[in-house]
Amino acid sequence: MCGRQIRTHEVTLHIDIDITSICSVAKRMEVEQGRHEGIIILVHFAGGIPVASGWWYEPDWSAHILPQLCHAFETARRRRDGVVEKKFDGARASQASRHPWSSVRHGCISHIRIPPPRWCALPSENLSLAPTPPAAGVHFHLDALSRCACGVGIQTLPPPDVQNVRCNNATLFGLTSGVTVTIEVLPCPACHHRRRFIGPDLGTLGAFNWNNAYLFTHELLNAYTNAYTASETPFAAFCLTIRRQYEDRSPRMSFCSDETFVRAWFAFTALQDLDSKMACPTCGPSPTTIIADGVSLATAASKLIDSGVQPPTHTNSTSEHIESISSYKARHLPPIPEKDIRNAVLGFLQGTATQRPGSAQPDISAIEEPYPEVAALLRLTIADDLLNISDLSNMHKRKALRDLSKQIAAPDIILQLVPYDAIQALSMLAETGIAVDWLQAMCPALGAVIRTYATTESTVRLPQEVIGSARWLASRAGAVFTRLAQHAPGSSESAVVSQASWAVTGTCYGLPAIRRRRIYSKLRHDTNPTDAHTEEGGECNKFYKTYSRNGLAGGILVLWCRHSICLGFHTIPVAEGRNDVFSAIYTHFPIAPNIIIYDFACQLAPYCFIREAQYFSHTRFFIDELHAQGHTKCGQACFASNAMRFDDRVRAANTSAGECGNKGIRRIRKSVSYMRTPDGQY
Repeated sequence: MCGRQIRTHEVTLHIDIDITSICSVAKRMEVEQGRHEGIIILVHFAGGIPVASGWWYEPDWSAHILPQLCHAFETARRRRDGVVEKKFDGARASQASRHPWSSVRHGCISHIRIPPPRWCALPSENLSLAPTPPAAGVHFHLDALSRCACGVGIQTLPPPDVQNVRCNNATLFGLTSGVTVTIEVLPCPACHHRRRFIGPDLGTLGAFNWNNAYLFTHELLNAYTNAYTASETPFAAFCLTIRRQYEDRSPRMSFCSDETFVRAWFAFTALQDLDSKMACPTCGPSPTTIIADGVSLATAASKLIDSGVQPPTHTNSTSEHIESISSYKARHLPPIPEKDIRNAVLGFLQGTATQRPGSAQPDISAIEEPYPEVAALLRLTIADDLLNISDLSNMHKRKALRDLSKQIAAPDIILQLVPYDAIQALSMLAETGIAVDWLQAMCPALGAVIRTYATTESTVRLPQEVIGSARWLASRAGAVFTRLAQHAPGSSESAVVSQASWAVTGTCYGLPAIRRRRIYSKLRHDTNPTDAHTEEGGECNKFYKTYSRNGLAGGILVLWCRHSICLGFHTIPVAEGRNDVFSAIYTHFPIAPNIIIYDFACQLAPYCFIREAQYFSHTRFFIDELHAQGHTKCGQACFASNAMRFDDRVRAANTSAGECGNKGIRRIRKSVSYMRTPDGQY
């Protein structure tokens, strides 16, 4: 492009095509019927011969004109080169509609920051009372803060000539009625447009200046913010209620169009400080406990195509490729990889649930040959002394041993049962028989066994079967972690992260993005947008297909701290999956959280350990209490309720923080589904 000049009444484009420079002039014409505006396009050679013309009734005209201009320019080039004109190319039109010009948005006169309503202000904010809306017949004067919608301020111009200052009528839309006011304006010397004027900001007077002709009270615009955050209120429904109130006051006064109100409201909220900086004042910028949850709040999937949305899951040709981990190494992650042996262990536990002393012992030779330590632990659960129900302590010991055996037979990755930080402590327990105090918090299943065998607060005498199982679990967990931890996490210095606005990318987190998501080229289905396949992740097949079936994007993924403070969110273009949680944390957190609570944590753990075992080495993954009921095949090591018995950090966390936040987010789900980006993101 050799030049571009955009005006309200005239758009001049200069495009070089080989030798000849083609000039297109677009003039905006008013259309009497309706509230839309028409566009007349004339495209011609440098010699002045017209080759195409057309007109449209579209408010967002730039997105529709550009495809037609592209076609006209191509037609001109073909005629110049003697090529017969072909039919309109839809692919070329789609490409033209992605041009940055299509994102041009209407500006407003008001530009000074506006405080949020008192009902949604933070306790640390000292806000004054809202100003009283102006009355009918009031006159608004130009001041030092006056400016034009193009951004030219009155202070940048020479002292205005008194004769150039005009006094125009304007409509001030309030909550229950609209009034006619007068406003001083000054023709903008930069726009040269009969409808572009420099006007006052009016923010301190409780009014929002949209275009010097339409003014809105803060009371009205804040009323919609209050309405949609309290209940599911679309724009059309709110405008209808306001329109009915206007009819009760005066049949001559009508409310503005829905489209105008939507544009004005988004421009108004853009001036308000409504965000909380996405940080918890107690946890700090990088909390150690994270609650992740997705919600089906999204624009239509068709409106996300080529919209610039780039969630943390986004990869491109410049993304780093990792080949040190493969689908072959990602196999055999549970404590007992063989499914038939796991079923044999579970069958033994089910068959001996009502075992009595002196009863015949089931045959466990199929378990004893490959896993003698597990077989010894199973025999201990049916020892005659533990079957003596007259001793209450024996009942507790047997229950703890059976729970440990059941978790060993779970299909989850062993690092759920034995975290990396507990491997060394578990090895020391096997060698010395001494258990550190914090081992119970890291391994609740072993913690319950240790507690039942404790004779005093400092003395614990564990059976050799338990010590042998601890040695085997430590060895097995260490082997799995070593096999997966083949590479270090990406360096934040080498990442080139996009600085685009979050309203465009759909990604808004309190922490800046410090690294990009890698591509694990030897992992099958790594780049798939959905969780249609799992790599030895277990038997809990909880996939996310509900959102995409309805033609919507997957929604948004939100991260919360344990105090129910939102830490950020990003748009899910297709369907919610493990990749969203993994990428959001990996790309924004310098150090992985110690605890991640997610309703799909049983599958999130292997997904994260397979890709970045070193980064997530100190992280534990738990399923929140609300969603624990649907995970019938998962081990108790995945449940937050199980960890709460010994870990105060998990007990203090509000595991349902995501669901509590989603309850409020769902109130705007209907409105957002009809919006485009970036309005839907905002």
